[in-house]
Amino acid sequence: MPSIKDKSTIEAIAREFTSNSRSQANALMSVGYSRFYSERQGKKLFNNVQVIEAIERIDAVSAEEAGVTVETMRIQYDEDRQFAIDCKSPSACVSASVSKARLYGMDKDAGNKESVPPAFSPEEVEELQAMGKRATLAIKNTVKRA
Repeated sequence: MPSIKDKSTIEAIAREFTSNSRSQANALMSVGYSRFYSERQGKKLFNNVQVIEAIERIDAVSAEEAGVTVETMRIQYDEDRQFAIDCKSPSACVSASVSKARLYGMDKDAGNKESVPPAFSPEEVEELQAMGKRATLAIKNTVKRA
């Protein structure tokens, strides 16, 4: 079985991961780990700082070769969001907005970065509180009937 202490193993894992549909298990099996280890225990290897850095290096090179920058992605997301609004497709609009937030690391999956709490207007706060009260009453009434 390959050793994670070997730099060539780290590079091989990163290379296979980035070129193998970003599948952790498939990348580990390609490098030589067993199917059982790859599918059950091996995923923890992707928390290794050296593996993370190797993947980031490969991703940076790929992005540079493709001409992708944060600015080009921001423009693309803005265009996609406007297209979704024009087509009256709320789900596509939300998807474009979420993607843009992820671009800047402002989402629940951002890792160690601080999340940005949503800012609600006083009217929205009142409406949300009213919705909560109505939901609580509805639950209580349902329980009483049962």
